[in-house]
Amino acid sequence: MSELTEAERRQKAKEAELPVRPFEDLSPSGLLWLINRVVFHPRGYALALEADDAGTITGWKLLGDGREPWTMGDEVDEANAARVFLDVHRSYGTAAATAEHATAVIRGMQAKRASS
Repeated sequence: MSELTEAERRQKAKEAELPVRPFEDLSPSGLLWLINRVVFHPRGYALALEADDAGTITGWKLLGDGREPWTMGDEVDEANAARVFLDVHRSYGTAAATAEHATAVIRGMQAKRASS
């Protein structure tokens, strides 16, 4: 087994300090949307979380039949992309989370859509 490089040691130390987040954060953080948008929706499925009356996630299920891609509309995608971006940057401090960053993400999505 090889020894870790200094960069690998720093990365592992940084990862050890990251907070462990509850499953209940998947939806409000936008991560559930991102997983669905990238992995499941293009293939005709959606990952859905099941919660009890108190809002505690009790399980999940896969919706859809794989026949047609799921779409939520450009405005929903743009809003969720900005939400994921801001949550990640606020939670993990990888960059200053500002409205300008979120706006740049949305403009990039709009430009990509306009060019296709």
